[in-house]
Amino acid sequence: MVIQRRVVGPLHFDTSRTLGNLAVFIHLPGRHAEAARLLRPSLGELEQRLGQDHTEYLFVAATLGATLAELGRHDEAQTLLREVR
Repeated sequence: MVIQRRVVGPLHFDTSRTLGNLAVFIHLPGRHAEAARLLRPSLGELEQRLGQDHTEYLFVAATLGATLAELGRHDEAQTLLREVR
């Protein structure tokens, strides 16, 4: 991540995608709070660059929704997941 941000920049699409992928791998073993902290900026950057209809945005949004549900933040998760579907 550090090298990628330095080479292509922190706002590059590939950096946003990598951040989202990293968050997914962190989410899987149950590190939900850490995953949510990574997913939020990734989602915002993907929305700016690709829009809410892009599959990459939808994947990260769904992952963030599931992560928020795991954290017990059901209202927030439900709102986000309704927007995704």
